[in-house]
Amino acid sequence: MNQTQAYVYIPFGDSEQIRLLTLKAGAKDDHIQCSLNTKDLEHGEWFLGGFVEEGEGYEALSYTWGDSSLRKLIYINGATVFVTENLYTALLHLRYEHKPRILWVDAICIDQQNLEERSA
Repeated sequence: MNQTQAYVYIPFGDSEQIRLLTLKAGAKDDHIQCSLNTKDLEHGEWFLGGFVEEGEGYEALSYTWGDSSLRKLIYINGATVFVTENLYTALLHLRYEHKPRILWVDAICIDQQNLEERSA
C-alpha cells in the first residue's frame, strides 16, 4: 500500500451514478481499509472493481458534527484519505470483524472538492 499517494476521485460517467464505500473487515486495532466503487443506479451494475450480491443494499452515514480540523488517516483503494476524527471513530465502530460492510458516507462518497457533485 502506498502511504504517500492521496486518493483521487474518478468523475462520474453520468448523473445516474453514486459511489459506495466498502468498509473492509478488520480487528479493532487494524488500519481502516476501504474500497470506493461507482454504482450505476439505473442498471444496478458495478464499475471499478466492486459488486454487491442481489438483495444486498447499503447503509447511509451522514454527519456534520465535530471538529473538522481533527483528522485521521484511512485507506481507500490503497490510497490515503484523511477524515474527521468523528467519522474515523464511526467507521471503527461500524466495521465488522469478519465481513465487509457497504456504506454510503456523504463525506467520502461525494467528491467534496467538486462543487457540481456536491450540489447534485
